[in-house]
Amino acid sequence: MSAFYDNNVTDVGRLLLGDVQMGASFVPTKIVIGKGYPPQGKATRTMTDVADVVKELALNKATKNPDGDAIFGAIFSNADIQEAFYYRELGLYAKGVYYNQSGGVERETAEVLYSYGNAGENAELIPAYLFEKGKLKEHQKALQSRVEKLVRPVARCSDEEKLLYIHDFICKNVRYDKLKKQYSHEIIGVLGHGVGVCEGIAKAVKILCDALQIQCIIALAENNPDKGVKYRHA
Repeated sequence: MSAFYDNNVTDVGRLLLGDVQMGASFVPTKIVIGKGYPPQGKATRTMTDVADVVKELALNKATKNPDGDAIFGAIFSNADIQEAFYYRELGLYAKGVYYNQSGGVERETAEVLYSYGNAGENAELIPAYLFEKGKLKEHQKALQSRVEKLVRPVARCSDEEKLLYIHDFICKNVRYDKLKKQYSHEIIGVLGHGVGVCEGIAKAVKILCDALQIQCIIALAENNPDKGVKYRHA
């Protein structure tokens, strides 16, 4: 989970609190999550907008703790996220609403970024779904069947023979996928379609080793576009 150690009420948020002291009602409007960093020269307190927006969330929770802290929440799902991202920014937007004596809205202030947090290097990587949720179990079942069938011929062989078998299978049946299809980084690309890049091939070797009870780990380098590291390698 991202750790938002640097989280503040913004300067424009403090101005909004001035309206609240003058009689306006504090009205939170949305939560926004992003993947960026504050621009050079900006601190979390001086931010006026989320730097690199990923998604806006409708509020579904507003409670007050016994100690007086107000808690606002929303539900986030990555089901419609097309590309993995680092959950680095968290912003709460709000406005002030002045009501007249009859309860009608007299006027509103502009919506502002009331509070802003940035997790920096403590950001959590949020993956993207490659397939619709309804297809996941279908793919899992097919993949399990595929793995069981592949390892059956060498189930009683020595570890050395098993590793040679996996090596030869990859070399003969999998081609490096330079087209970078959406599944080329995953096991399903290698074992289901015969294509993959280094990460997908490493994962396929791992699942085959696991099925044959051979200890194996995957070593992945982190991709970090913000630092100019474009791809992960295994």
